[in-house]
Amino acid sequence: MKENRRLGTFIVSSEMIENYPEIVKQIMGECIIVRAGFSYIEDAIEYTAISDWFDAIPINNVPMKYNIIFVKDGNNIKWSFGSGAR
Repeated sequence: MKENRRLGTFIVSSEMIENYPEIVKQIMGECIIVRAGFSYIEDAIEYTAISDWFDAIPINNVPMKYNIIFVKDGNNIKWSFGSGAR
């Protein structure tokens, strides 16, 4: 892998998968998942992924956590990744 890679972590809740599967598919289409694990506490899957959405980090650094941000635009829902604590 590159010395600086665009690696990040984010969660997708079970509710999001059930209610917005098409949006979840769009999000996953923007990522290369390198690890996934289910969190019973959050009822969500936590992913570690490579994506152009994420900032580059050096090898051996902890990936930043990203939130999925939704914005309603008329009848459409747009999404993006935002950095910050969950």
